[in-house]
Amino acid sequence: MAGVRKRDPNRRQSIIDATAELLARRGYGGVSMAEIGAEVGIAASAIYWHFPSKQDLLVELFDQCLDRLRAEQVGAVERLGRTREALIEIARLQVEFVVRQRAFARVYYQEERNLRDADLVRLRGKQRAYVETWTDLLLSLRPDLDPVSAECLVHATIGAVQSSLVYNSSLPPEVLADTLTAIALQVLDSPLTR
Repeated sequence: MAGVRKRDPNRRQSIIDATAELLARRGYGGVSMAEIGAEVGIAASAIYWHFPSKQDLLVELFDQCLDRLRAEQVGAVERLGRTREALIEIARLQVEFVVRQRAFARVYYQEERNLRDADLVRLRGKQRAYVETWTDLLLSLRPDLDPVSAECLVHATIGAVQSSLVYNSSLPPEVLADTLTAIALQVLDSPLTR
């Protein structure tokens, strides 16, 4: 039947992906809904069928990042137990997010300041759960650490991995991922002096 349009079942995710790419390049204030729509091939008004505002689109992007990281983290611990292999896997997953999902990671890293207070509080709860799981695993593997030191090492590890978001490395993605994973493990294995 000619003239009948089919709705793209992946349109919502296409909008989120396009938003991540645009925000990673130009920042939240530098991107309009019209530009997001043009990137997806739809009118800006069509975006509002999926998201009430650009702010809600940003929140969804953050939720997706945190939910994916947390699910992968929990899955690794369930599959591998409280082992060194689980710690390595969690570090690798953080690196994979930064290297392979670079646009999402850049937005996550740079755009928190554009979240509404209520959304920021809720999302910080998810961030805390992510860090706490990693910290608890590290504590079970390193009896030399106290909880404050272990959490410090986890934050330092995440920071070291995310530092690659502020420049464009000329390393191939596989080499960058291997390098960042090695750095993450060095940080997690670091002795702390008190």
